[in-house]
Amino acid sequence: MARQQNDAHWHHYVPIGYLKNFTNMQGTLCGYRKSTNMPFQFAKPRDVAAAEEFHTLPLRPNPVELEKRLDREFERPMIRTINTVLARVRLRQAGLQWGPLFTPEEHLSLAKFAALQLVRSNRMREETQGRALQYITPGVTLEAPEMGKLAHLQLLEKHMDDQFEWFGNTIGRHRLALISTTRSHPFWTSDDPVTVTRGAEGGKVTWGGVGLRDDHLELYLPLSWDVMAIFVGQHLTRRFPDLMHTRSDIVAERNRLTFATAHETVFSCNPFPPQIT
Repeated sequence: MARQQNDAHWHHYVPIGYLKNFTNMQGTLCGYRKSTNMPFQFAKPRDVAAAEEFHTLPLRPNPVELEKRLDREFERPMIRTINTVLARVRLRQAGLQWGPLFTPEEHLSLAKFAALQLVRSNRMREETQGRALQYITPGVTLEAPEMGKLAHLQLLEKHMDDQFEWFGNTIGRHRLALISTTRSHPFWTSDDPVTVTRGAEGGKVTWGGVGLRDDHLELYLPLSWDVMAIFVGQHLTRRFPDLMHTRSDIVAERNRLTFATAHETVFSCNPFPPQIT
């Protein structure tokens, strides 16, 4: 049964408003589950990238305040920034906009959205639960999943209290550009939408193991099926415009990276092949 969007117990770790930017003309998503190697279609954004009580802190006076705060203080303004930038991109492509596509404040807002998604992902939840296993003593009240969830939410809340200033500025110190594509070769996103890599000399990319202060950072954040934001470090010395249309083979390369780093599911506006290799 489909969840209701206002169900207080069904919490998204990827915002609904963000996922809507990857839907097809019918307002649904196509997806591909890595665990089963099976594609699916006609998924509504409210029904994916979510879990029961994902942001609930049961010992608090208001156990779902963290979920409400995420929506109120972070998701809504960040998604508003994303959609404002996307609107400018489309006006530019239609020849109706000549100014900057994003302000310094919007640059930072996009960086903070990337920081939020890196911290609150289901992958991060599972990693903290795995580390909690090291500290569990048989017979104690809390089990590893509970300890891991609490540790994860406390980390998320700490960054929220800081308004993602440190994390967002660490990403935002890198140059930002946008790349665009067509509906016939759309960008994918996933339940872990931010990809961080290290660009080696010669333009090659090595996956993983990059610090966010690294001057070789390459961070990829799809904003919609047709626009991707890239944060790049000092290793790319050439000047490039704030918007670049990219080739289909580059889109395919970025999508392979999205698939490789997805936690469980990738999403697109177009149907996936029967199997992704």
